[in-house]
Formats: sequence, C-alpha cells, structure tokens
Amino acid sequence: MSKDQMSNDAIKEQLISQHQKTQTNTEYPTEVVELPSKGLAYPLDNPLSSGKVEMKYMTAKEEDILTSDNLLKKGIAIDRLLQSLIVGNGDGKKINYNDLLVGDKNAVMMAARVLGYGGKYETKVNCPKCGEENIVEVDITSFRDREIDFSKFNNENRFDFSLPISKKVVTFRLTTHGDEMQAASAAKARKGKNRYGERTQSQVTARLKQQIISVDNDDSTDIINATVDTMLSRDSLALRNYIKELTPDLETDVYFECEHCGYAEDIPFPITQDFFWPRV
Repeated sequence: MSKDQMSNDAIKEQLISQHQKTQTNTEYPTEVVELPSKGLAYPLDNPLSSGKVEMKYMTAKEEDILTSDNLLKKGIAIDRLLQSLIVGNGDGKKINYNDLLVGDKNAVMMAARVLGYGGKYETKVNCPKCGEENIVEVDITSFRDREIDFSKFNNENRFDFSLPISKKVVTFRLTTHGDEMQAASAAKARKGKNRYGERTQSQVTARLKQQIISVDNDDSTDIINATVDTMLSRDSLALRNYIKELTPDLETDVYFECEHCGYAEDIPFPITQDFFWPRV
C-alpha cells in the first residue's frame, strides 16, 4: 500500500470518528429497538435497563464506515457502524456499547441491517448434503426473541448454578460485547502449541474463567481458575447448557430446502459478506 493510500485511509477514519462524535439524535429519523433481554440483566442504574435502544437510519456516512480499509482490516467495521447508529436507550440517555449483552448486540445488528437496506436478505448457501449452491432469501424482520425464563433475572447480571457432579455452586454472568473483546485479545495472547505441536487457544476454559464470578461464594481468582481447570466435563457441559438457556438472543435459524436434491432442515442464519455489503 502506498503512503498516499495509507494517508487517505487515516483521513477517512478520522472523518468517521468526527461524524460519530458530532451527530445528534435530531438529525435523522430514528427507531426504537426492543432488546431480547428486556433490560432485566442490567443494573437499574444502567441506561440499558430500559430494555430499548434507539437507532437512527443508516446514511452514506455509515457506508463510509463499512468501506473503510483500516476498520475492515482491524475487524471492527461493524462495531463502529453500530456505535454510529445508536442514539441512546430510547429515554434520552447515552449507553455504553461495551455493556451490551451479546444477544442484545445481535438484535441491534439485525435492526441496523433492516434500517439500512431493508428486511429482505438474499445470499448463497451450499447444501449440507449435496454441496450444491442455493440462493436463500431471508426475511430478517421475522426473527423473534428466544424464549427465556426471566423469573431468574433481577436486574443484576449474576446467576447461580449448582454443578451436578461436584455439587459446587458457581455464580456467573452473561457475556457482554466488552467481554467478547477481552476474550479475543486474551486468546490471541495465549495462543501457542500443545504437546502435540498443534495450535490451541483454550476457548472453553478461558470463557468459563471470564464468566464465573465466584465458586461457593469465594470470588478469588485462584479458586475460580482452579475450579475451571479441574472441572469435570459433565459439570462443564451442564453449566454451559444452563448459561445458553439463560442467554437472551434472537431465534435466527432459517428453513432451508435444497433445490437440487430436496434436502431440507433448519440451518443457522447464514451471515455472509452480503449482509452489510449487498450486491449492487
């Protein structure tokens, strides 16, 4: 890349940042997005406890974010886009983007796509059985919140679970966007080789160590790390399943039927480069 190209990218990123800082919620029409968590996993003093996020419609300025080489190479273009589109919590209060639960962030991302390019999303999917390519059309607006037992929520991101084998009681929290960023950085720093010479990042244990707050009311890091490192697989699986059951999110599986071989099943929502970069 030439110096001129690098300079242009830097200027573009600076303009994007300035735009994000100076825009107000009166410049463009907005919509209020209901969060899958209903705000019940956030402390009452957190603006996200409103259970809503107000977002403005996408403009050409946001498309600049999606085409910034610097942001794309850093892998943060979509996060910058969402930060630019979020006006507040629907009640006039600013929110901390890093506080968003991962499932709530997913809902915000889907809403951004709808506000930017509409609810119709068309992409290519290879059949899991015959491998042939199919064109799949999805109506993003049809996605609904996952059914969650909210009786276990009390405006505190803190939940208890008794491990079925060891009988230890672990207290954990649901993952936020900020946690995801920290986990990614930590995993990259830990990346190394195991005794077989294979690359490993210890994703399961790293995530549990991040989510667990205490073990039998002991919140010391040494106790949490030791518990995770020696946790039986059955306990680990049970805990992870319970966390999944309590994680607010959207139900995004879509029905797929191969036009070549007739194979049909529900598949995970296929997010490809067409999602925020529709073909012109």
